[in-house]
Amino acid sequence: MSLQLSILIALVTAVAIVAVYRWFVSRHEDDFLHTGAQSDKLVAQQSHTAHLLDKIDYVGASLTIVTAIFAAVTVARVLLTGLANRGM
Repeated sequence: MSLQLSILIALVTAVAIVAVYRWFVSRHEDDFLHTGAQSDKLVAQQSHTAHLLDKIDYVGASLTIVTAIFAAVTVARVLLTGLANRGM
């Protein structure tokens, strides 16, 4: 049980790290539309930030789903073990 709990804590920590990293990246996000002269650099930066946020969102969502499934399986296993030890 201790190994499963350690894995679950590691997964939750990884999800939190991805969330904090996304927050740091999104702080540099520019929500304005740049159409003026010499805006190529700003548009390229916006595009790069949007692409990076898409990757982070994909990893974060996948990791969150894996964590939720692992947590559900761990809880179910603990409950079933507890019921089996009671003799039910």
